[in-house]
Amino acid sequence: MLTHEELLNRRCVEGLLRVLDQIPARVAVREPIAMDDATMDLVAFWTLLRWERTFLILALEEMGFNVWSLTCSVDELLNERRAEARDPANKDAPTRQTLVSTDELDRLTRNLLDRAGREARALGHPFLGTEHLLLAILRNPGPKLAIPLARHGMTYERVEYRVRQLLGGKPFGHLPADAGPPKPRYASWDSKAVGVPRRFGMSVMFLMMTMYAVLFAAMQLFGTPPVVFAVIAILVTGVGFGQMVLFGGKYPRAASIWTGAILFPIEILGVLIWTGSLKAIAILLICPPFGALFGYLAGCLAAGAFLLIELYGKRAEAEEAADAEIVNDTEDAQTTAAPEDMTAEAE
Repeated sequence: MLTHEELLNRRCVEGLLRVLDQIPARVAVREPIAMDDATMDLVAFWTLLRWERTFLILALEEMGFNVWSLTCSVDELLNERRAEARDPANKDAPTRQTLVSTDELDRLTRNLLDRAGREARALGHPFLGTEHLLLAILRNPGPKLAIPLARHGMTYERVEYRVRQLLGGKPFGHLPADAGPPKPRYASWDSKAVGVPRRFGMSVMFLMMTMYAVLFAAMQLFGTPPVVFAVIAILVTGVGFGQMVLFGGKYPRAASIWTGAILFPIEILGVLIWTGSLKAIAILLICPPFGALFGYLAGCLAAGAFLLIELYGKRAEAEEAADAEIVNDTEDAQTTAAPEDMTAEAE
């Protein structure tokens, strides 16, 4: 049996010690079962998932994993291993004495702790915890365990990244440990900007139609040629779609600039081909900067419309909340006054 001194020398934290204490009992309940490194991974993984709602379980649930469903899948795998051991046709079926061999369990546990220790050292952690045990299991899962892991989307990379976020660790290259994936340069000034939402209702569609109507009416008032109509309409529409699609909708300003810089030269090329003025094709060299500017302006126009909708929605919600509060106050006043009226009538 692993001694307490050995576990302390490995710098095992209290949570990991509790998990390790449960493994022999978990194995005994499954007897007879053939124990090897793959089965030890299954038992340890099942113990981690079935443990108390600790930091590790809460972190996995926060990442969107269905811990209970994954636990049931691992439990089925352990039952399959147990059924294989009970099969009379299996000549290599383990005996009861082989199953409960303390030396064998200690050997397999040490192998798992060695792998977990490598994960801790790779992260630069001076301790050994349940998160390192989980990473050791996920790095090289057996072929049977790999199936439910893939079905639930639990990968070594996802969990390791989350561990780095929560507990820190050695940096990703030149980035600090808590930086995560590299962010775009424009993330600092563009993350809170308003843009075209990826989903919207009929009210937003009516607003867009109104915006186009006002824009085209203004251009009609100034006698704008039809080709300019087309260029502006395509640019504004393209920038709106760019804000929805590019960068996951998170950076609308950057999306507007990139869309304008790419779309505007294409439009000008189309105009030159339509008018037969290909001799002036050199003008395309200066189109990207102007396209970026026009894209930004078109993005501001679209974002401004949606900002008005957002402000109006918040105002409507505030008014509804105020009306509801007035109704509640009135009902409370009536409820309070009712007993007094009844008392007066009794007198």
